[in-house]
Amino acid sequence: MHYPPFDKFNQPTVFTKLIEKYSADIVVFGHLHGYVNCDLVSNINGVTYYFTSCDHIKNDPILLYE
Repeated sequence: MHYPPFDKFNQPTVFTKLIEKYSADIVVFGHLHGYVNCDLVSNINGVTYYFTSCDHIKNDPILLYE
């Protein structure tokens, strides 16, 4: 996803509900302006979310799956 699926307080949204409904394992997102409290990797209700914005990961790739 381009934007994070949850709100700035990491609370559920219509997107997180759809993601959980259709049993996604991983969600990758990156576009954030003003989110300073976002974890690079988080697990919410069984879904692993990866925040991959280049400025926050300092262009160091993140392993999503082995």
